[in-house]
Amino acid sequence: MNDRSKLAPDGGETFADAVTPEFYFLVNSGFDEEVENDDSVTYEASNGAFVKVFRDPRDGYAGFRAGLTSRPRDALTTAEFVHLTGAPSGGEFPGTSSDYRAAAARLAQLLRDYGSRVLAGDGTILDEAMELRREYTTQFTGEQQPEGNGP
Repeated sequence: MNDRSKLAPDGGETFADAVTPEFYFLVNSGFDEEVENDDSVTYEASNGAFVKVFRDPRDGYAGFRAGLTSRPRDALTTAEFVHLTGAPSGGEFPGTSSDYRAAAARLAQLLRDYGSRVLAGDGTILDEAMELRREYTTQFTGEQQPEGNGP
């Protein structure tokens, strides 16, 4: 059992405290919740889908990764999720604990409104993200020649 009585350094609630009520719709949909620490909460479903909601304390960025437990390295970043689903915004930069709830609410709304594929365990959206990553990488590395056709 997690100690939810801790406060953020500025005396407000922790990011995990803000995430839990906003993402409760996942628990109601059959996801199990695990508060990893004050900056990270993970939700997992029996269909293999997962969502990890986090805040990076170094830069204050809040976002999520969503994917399949069988393919954790392929999980969508918030930016990829927005790009692939047409959602209106991406990650958040909450400045203080008073902003955590608003950031968590916006991230939860993205998943509620646009996350049906990933929450249902549809791995094809992860394949689409992998293609996006390949295209992005190619912009900086150029096309690779097929093996055996080099100089």
